[in-house]
Amino acid sequence: MTWTVFNLKYDKREQWAFEQMSYLLFCVVFDNRIGLFRYKNQTGIETEPIEKDGIWYGFQAKYYTTKIVENKDDIIDSIQKAKTKNNQLNVIYLYLNQELSESSKTEKKKPDYQIDIENAAKKINITIEWRVPSHFEVQLSLPENKYIYDTFFNLDPNSGDLIDDVNKHSNNILRTIQTEIIFNDKQIKIDRSKTLEQIAQFLDKTQNIIISGEGGCGKTAIFKEFYNQSFQKTPICIYKATELNVSYINDLFRLDHNFSFSQFLETYQSETQKIFVIDSAEKLAELTNNDILKNLIQTLKDNGWILIFTTRYSYLNDLSFHIKENYQLPCEVIDIPIISDAELKNLSAEYNFTLPDNQKFSERIRNLFYLNEYIQYYSNIDKQGNFRSFVDLLWKKRIQNNLIQKDNLHIERERCIINIAKERCETGQFYINADNLPQSALFQLKIDEILGLDEKRNRYFITHDIYEEWALDKIVSRNYANYSTTKHFFDELGNSLPIRRAFRLWLSEQLSDNVNEIESFIQEIFTDETTSQFWKDELLVSVLLFEYSEVFFSKFDTEIKSNDFAILKRIIFLLRIACTDIAASESIDITMVRYKII
Repeated sequence: MTWTVFNLKYDKREQWAFEQMSYLLFCVVFDNRIGLFRYKNQTGIETEPIEKDGIWYGFQAKYYTTKIVENKDDIIDSIQKAKTKNNQLNVIYLYLNQELSESSKTEKKKPDYQIDIENAAKKINITIEWRVPSHFEVQLSLPENKYIYDTFFNLDPNSGDLIDDVNKHSNNILRTIQTEIIFNDKQIKIDRSKTLEQIAQFLDKTQNIIISGEGGCGKTAIFKEFYNQSFQKTPICIYKATELNVSYINDLFRLDHNFSFSQFLETYQSETQKIFVIDSAEKLAELTNNDILKNLIQTLKDNGWILIFTTRYSYLNDLSFHIKENYQLPCEVIDIPIISDAELKNLSAEYNFTLPDNQKFSERIRNLFYLNEYIQYYSNIDKQGNFRSFVDLLWKKRIQNNLIQKDNLHIERERCIINIAKERCETGQFYINADNLPQSALFQLKIDEILGLDEKRNRYFITHDIYEEWALDKIVSRNYANYSTTKHFFDELGNSLPIRRAFRLWLSEQLSDNVNEIESFIQEIFTDETTSQFWKDELLVSVLLFEYSEVFFSKFDTEIKSNDFAILKRIIFLLRIACTDIAASESIDITMVRYKII
């Protein structure tokens, strides 16, 4: 232990750092793992006193650059103030960064200033427990106190730095997630207390959890509430599923400092409860190296971590089966529904806002993400319009921020988000290097919390899956507006899983709202021999989930029956794996009867 390192590490902040170290050592003495209450600029002692066996203890931390004898009066004054403010106080632990000097007089060891301090304390019924460097040397050498030593006397990254990195990383992911909606200076908050209790109950039983629901329904917001209630007493580490797309498992823990997976496990080894969260777990399917995921989950499981996954409801069955079969990791499922139509109408009446006339539009804002956006831009929204026009408005307001048109900044903002979304599709990476994009637009998108930033490596990420969906939808729709052939259309899109999903969502919306306009495009794809089978599969899945399926089967009756019913067999296969929702598949059942399949 060397004070040279301490002084170098905390240059001009030595008193503050010494108080923090003394605080941790004081808590260790009393086996206190939750901390002590303190007031800002607390008088006399650093925190409120602690009681043990009927005796009240407090502590003072004094970092002096001059001799202790020269600070005798300061010590006595602070002891007297401590007693005045805390009359029940019996013992003060006095932490000093210097050893006491032995008396030069042969008949005693205690120096006069030590005797004076102890006598002054005794007059007000205070006992002094001296804590000086000789005490620190022993306390900081104990294995259980290594984290304190590393924090204050080690210049290399240590467990304290790792904990800070993990907390900062988790907060960075959750920072932009809202847990309430503000409207006319009023706070609209959905009561999720029962769900929070359910999460806590499962965790108390060390059960792994899947939180499922529609995108934007509030899955991550609910977990943010739980995180805010729990992170100070329970380690909680949060990663987006796409962050796991790395070449080596150690890459996951190279945050502000370069730690390894083994250092991560060692840091939290003694914790009785610890939680690892994989957010947007449906995107685990995009990982290029499943061995990383297998190693991560198995090792976390072996080291006593509880895992929580959040996923979109449509992927729930596949995810549950996958993690149970491949990792022997049974999970309890918590479903987060969108708010009911009755709840939406009650909110409308209570907070005095009008709902859209369009039924589909009104249904979509039962999703809390879209309800929040509807509330934020309430005065600009055409209440007689449709959901598509609403999303177009959100793109202009949130992404382009078309109020800022100086130097075409609104166009540059759009260019940034589309390029980042496209590169994320192509690379599978969560963080994207955006050095080649306009920095002023990136900065504005960060300020508006559309993008987040990994400051150490200057890499950006899209803060919400729905923003990414908007960007991918723009890519697909603009590609459609400008395509010359289906081959050109799909070549421009690429073939990544996110863009294939975006195409399916876009096509489904066209079938719902613009079926007459899109019909020729569907026929062109289906009959084009150059179109890859996986694109035709995406088309078939979209078609099978809409009433248009009956028209489709009529138009392509011959093709479906040809080649020993090859296409029909393909459709049956897709029905089994992709069209399992009965309510959404009612129209499919009707058409299947034509071929005596059901």
